Amino acid sequence: MKIAKTLMVVMAVMMAVGMQSCDRRRGEVGSSSNPVRFYFMPLKGAEVYKQYAPVFEKYIEANSGLSVETIEAPDFITIIKKFGERKADIAFINTLGYLMAHDWAKA
Repeated sequence: MKIAKTLMVVMAVMMAVGMQSCDRRRGEVGSSSNPVRFYFMPLKGAEVYKQYAPVFEKYIEANSGLSVETIEAPDFITIIKKFGERKADIAFINTLGYLMAHDWAKA
């Protein structure tokens, strides 16, 4: 189980580095002045997001050394738009959302 958690952190860090946005962000991505922007699509509702997002944020920060900002999106279209605008670094989305982000936003 510990290997799976470590693998998840490594994958998140790799995705953050690989998906750095091109807009005018100040400072190094993952620093406290420029946190990694992690978008979530609320599949179970806002209550679940509010309960688990801070836990996830603290876990990533503790195990990777990166500063993370979790953001709740109302739907996957919003996340895709954020990738297109280069305002998202990482996101938990469904398969269709990934395909749209890849084709439309070049994420």
